[in-house]
Amino acid sequence: ATQELLHAFDIGLPLDEEILLVAIDCVHKKEVSFGDCFHGLLRLRGTRTDPMSQALQFDIRNSRDHVVAAVDGARRAVRAGMRASVSRLGDAALDGAEDVLRLIAACSGGRLPH
Repeated sequence: ATQELLHAFDIGLPLDEEILLVAIDCVHKKEVSFGDCFHGLLRLRGTRTDPMSQALQFDIRNSRDHVVAAVDGARRAVRAGMRASVSRLGDAALDGAEDVLRLIAACSGGRLPH
């Protein structure tokens, strides 16, 4: 049945398992929806007459995965940097407030205003 489906979609065989998994977009999934499978097969249709398109589609999909991972890593790094920056600014503001309170205490003879 699977071979007949692949033949009906004009998908080139033999089909490397990794290319199929990447095309269906289920490399890191435990379950694959019908939609994922159907759209993956649509991406591979016509490869029987053009075997280079399988390799090209695999490379494009694989490259996309690397780009997405790099963007996610950059996003996490930017967030961590922003958190650290905000934390440093908060610490500096608290230090400044403590300095102001000490100055007020010194000017008022050691008594802080209420």
